[in-house]
Amino acid sequence: MRSSPSENTIKGYTLVEVLVAMALFLIVIVPLIGHMTVAIKINKGKNKMVAASIIEQEAAILRMFPDETFNIKRRKIGGREWVIKTSFKGGKLKTCHISAHYKGKMVDKAIFYLYIDK
Repeated sequence: MRSSPSENTIKGYTLVEVLVAMALFLIVIVPLIGHMTVAIKINKGKNKMVAASIIEQEAAILRMFPDETFNIKRRKIGGREWVIKTSFKGGKLKTCHISAHYKGKMVDKAIFYLYIDK
């Protein structure tokens, strides 16, 4: 039964309209969230690969020039600034620790031995 236009009526959405709107919203949002989580995982994997490559390069430099190393280096790769930290322990047989950091978090690290005969 319809009321006359002169009566005060409360306007709003019916329960069915709200449920349909929510269903449409979820149909659009759920796949987008899935794509975002995949993109985040891919980005983390990419960072891990870059960090491993940086560490490999630093290890090669240490083997070639063991006296010309710095404890902390900064390197820009693909517009991202990486911090490479290197430390040594020992005498002729040195234990070398190299770690790659991005945005203040360690992404990867390596420990290897370097024999220096001097």
